[in-house]
Amino acid sequence: METQLDNEVLSPVGMEEQFSLEQFLYNEADLLDERRFTEWLALMHDDIDYRIPVRHDRKQASRDENWAIDKELSSGDDELHLSVNNKLSLMARTMRLMGNRSFSEVPPSRTTRLITNVQAFTGEDENTYLVRSKFQVHRTRMERGGDWFSGSRRDVVVRDGDGFQIKSRCVILNCNVLESANLSIFF
Repeated sequence: METQLDNEVLSPVGMEEQFSLEQFLYNEADLLDERRFTEWLALMHDDIDYRIPVRHDRKQASRDENWAIDKELSSGDDELHLSVNNKLSLMARTMRLMGNRSFSEVPPSRTTRLITNVQAFTGEDENTYLVRSKFQVHRTRMERGGDWFSGSRRDVVVRDGDGFQIKSRCVILNCNVLESANLSIFF
């Protein structure tokens, strides 16, 4: 059964590949929750494009038309982003986190990531996959009650030997305005 995503018809992967990609994403979440940033960074492709675009809601010109929620949302360079990272900037961010040089993470946050609704599709070749997933992250620090982040991700995952690497990730947060003091975690 084919699925349409962004005007593109996609074919789902087989059950075995689906399971492998799900396990890959669950392992990635565990690495982040356990603050094993060096191992997490190894899951990122050298050409990683990791973005978090800003959400926006707009009322159409006519009062009779519905709200357009992220109708024009893309991961392009012309969009406003909360975060845009490549491999070098991800390395710099993880080094700060591991070296306690990130004041927003001293003491470190405790996080729990839940990954769900994983849908995997064949990509441009047999070693590339388009993977959509939903996430929820709970973060606590010190005596604060904590922050909740939820949303979806659109990943391009490539086969790397016996495993996988993430070549691109677009994180779509559900909120338009972040009420968190910082965005020092990864999704």
